[in-house]
Amino acid sequence: METLGANLDRPAPADAGVLAEFHNRTPTFLWGFALLWHAMVMAFTWLVYEQGPPEGVAPSVIYGALALFWFAGIVVVSMALAAPSVRVVVRARRVLVASRYPFRTVRESFRPAELEPAEVVDSVDSDGDPYFCVTVRAKGDRAFTLEEGHHRPSCESTARRFNRAAGLVPRGARFR
Repeated sequence: METLGANLDRPAPADAGVLAEFHNRTPTFLWGFALLWHAMVMAFTWLVYEQGPPEGVAPSVIYGALALFWFAGIVVVSMALAAPSVRVVVRARRVLVASRYPFRTVRESFRPAELEPAEVVDSVDSDGDPYFCVTVRAKGDRAFTLEEGHHRPSCESTARRFNRAAGLVPRGARFR
């Protein structure tokens, strides 16, 4: 008699041949933030429309503040729409990339020879703290981010795992 979950140690048939899988879900936070931002701006706009500006405050100040919040919201939404949540699946002779945007998904397939090795790119966040992105460049100008965050060792580990799974050797390095 087979018990439920008895085959958890073996991959499902659909996952057979998968050497590694990577997810960068950081942009989904930006999508949620943009949605929350617009919900708040819409609520305050409705309040001002229904009840008028508060007494003792010049209407131009309230309308100007609302306009600034709407403008900031448009900027945040434009950034959110351009940032994909990425899923990368490495198979024996293929690297499959699914870039999910809020309203569409772009699927691409690359041979490992069409990719450069993953690299950790150093940058600085808005607070001035170090921020790291694991970036893979493909043919043409295409690039995708495997992981991003403030923890460099985690990003370096992801880059090593991707390069090893895809059979790519970083510049000036050898696999051990």
